[in-house]
Amino acid sequence: MVKNISYAPLFVPREWEATCPASPHLWAWFEDSSGKHFVPGYGGDCSPSTQTIHERMTKEAVLLKPGERFDGTFLLDTKLFGGLKPGVYRVEAALTGWTEEKFTDAERSELAKMAGRFMAGEVSDSIRITLTPSAK
Repeated sequence: MVKNISYAPLFVPREWEATCPASPHLWAWFEDSSGKHFVPGYGGDCSPSTQTIHERMTKEAVLLKPGERFDGTFLLDTKLFGGLKPGVYRVEAALTGWTEEKFTDAERSELAKMAGRFMAGEVSDSIRITLTPSAK
């Protein structure tokens, strides 16, 4: 869940960038009791298509008015994290906004005309969980 706690409209990212190749705005991993991280990889197959910055942000961003929130789910399939055994873990997650340097001057000009500011930086959080053996 992402909540706009500011006094102005704010664009927040969906899970993935609408670029080719796409990269995640939301990423999560496991940490065991010894501090070892289990981080998944990601990949994809895409055909680059020409899209305006407005078209890209229509797919990639959600505009939240002050006080509004955006709820979603993020699936962490433990099979993709080789070596996870039953036990206590910390799930860490990071939501990353946009970096101004990734846009051209023309794109920044178009973004400035849109109805709100864009989230920048990174917000992270974690939760403690226990993985149990699966039934066979």
